[in-house]
Amino acid sequence: MSENRIVTKGHHTCEKSHEAYVIANAPFKSCYNKLTNNEPYLGDGFYFWDDNLQLAKWWGKIHYQDKYTILEYDLDLHGDHFLDLVGSRQDFIYFRTLVDRIRQHPECKNFGVYKCINFLLKAEQSKQGTFPIRIIRAMDISHIDGMQFVDNKRGRMLLDPRIIICFFDKKDIPLQTAKVVK
Repeated sequence: MSENRIVTKGHHTCEKSHEAYVIANAPFKSCYNKLTNNEPYLGDGFYFWDDNLQLAKWWGKIHYQDKYTILEYDLDLHGDHFLDLVGSRQDFIYFRTLVDRIRQHPECKNFGVYKCINFLLKAEQSKQGTFPIRIIRAMDISHIDGMQFVDNKRGRMLLDPRIIICFFDKKDIPLQTAKVVK
């Protein structure tokens, strides 16, 4: 994996509650919901928008009916436990190799990112070093806000990428840096 270092602001959106409660308990973990079959994109974890307050507000309006709080954290992402699927070609290759291996098994052939990551995290519990990742940074391309490189050509450059960061363990998040920004 790469030796990238990303220093950024992380915006965590949560349901509005008493400010003291939010500060004491946030960030809140996003987990698989059997009732709705909702699978968090990168697995069960603590999610942040990568320095994008506008997306954090959008998430609050949609998911919390405009009754939300946003906390901002100073994040320093680096080390062998950090998988950067936004800016590291090495990390893309590493992850793609693992996904290709998983999908060779007939029962895993159609696994999406969520199921592949869960598979890898379970493998790590069984055999340390299989997938020593504790933080993932990835881009959601379901909404592409960009412009063409050249008129009338298909190539596009993203102008406002949806970059998400997921921590699998709360102890890896610098909680002392949290501040309420909305």
